[in-house]
Amino acid sequence: MRKALATAAALLALGAAAVTTPTTAQAAVCGFQVGAGGRGIYTHCANTFVLVKGHWSNGATFTRCFEPWQSGSFGPGGGLRVTQMYYVPVRPNLVVGPDGRTYCSLYQPRV
Repeated sequence: MRKALATAAALLALGAAAVTTPTTAQAAVCGFQVGAGGRGIYTHCANTFVLVKGHWSNGATFTRCFEPWQSGSFGPGGGLRVTQMYYVPVRPNLVVGPDGRTYCSLYQPRV
């Protein structure tokens, strides 16, 4: 639990996505969607780790790792919003925590 909280805090401190585990109702919408207030939401609906590429409205791109059944919320901020996100067939960087569980690394490949 401490590791999960520390990881979430580190991601938020770096300006990354808010990360949650979706409920059954939320998991019904897998992939990218635009939520309330123009927030880009990506939900990964599988028991795997994946790398996802996102596009900001100014043309900049980013990559994020998603853990099994994880959901992330992005922007809008600074006048920018996420316009699309999609799975890319590149293995994400993973780390094993002191509890023996596997997590997404803070550093992911750029594609």
